Amino acid sequence: MRKVTQLRDALLTAPLGLTADKVLTFVEAGKVISCRGHQNEHIRLSYTIRIVVLDYVGVPHDLLWLVARWYHEAEPAALPEAVTFKADILDHRSADMLIEAPVTETVRATPTADGTTLESEGDPDALAIDMSHLVAGLP
Repeated sequence: MRKVTQLRDALLTAPLGLTADKVLTFVEAGKVISCRGHQNEHIRLSYTIRIVVLDYVGVPHDLLWLVARWYHEAEPAALPEAVTFKADILDHRSADMLIEAPVTETVRATPTADGTTLESEGDPDALAIDMSHLVAGLP
């Protein structure tokens, strides 16, 4: 589950002043999608990342913008409103923030002499696909 780790790392390395002890990370509603048969032994993971940021003293939209930016790269086919949040306002300076983001990942299974090697596969870059041959007039 590389995407949950990537999001956590993005939050901790951003200039928001977050520390590891204040960023709780959970995986919820996980599913393994597996097609039957030996021709395709890859699996697809579908789950919701749940991040809780405790005692956040920054501006909430700074945190949410960072998550949205990461999400657009990590889930290019997702709906624009897929990321949700809740805030528990603690006082006039701080809040506990809950952010949820549904993600999917593909794990490629490659047969080897010793068995099978499993590797996370990157998501396709929809912006890099050349569509000019499909629709006349595209640059």
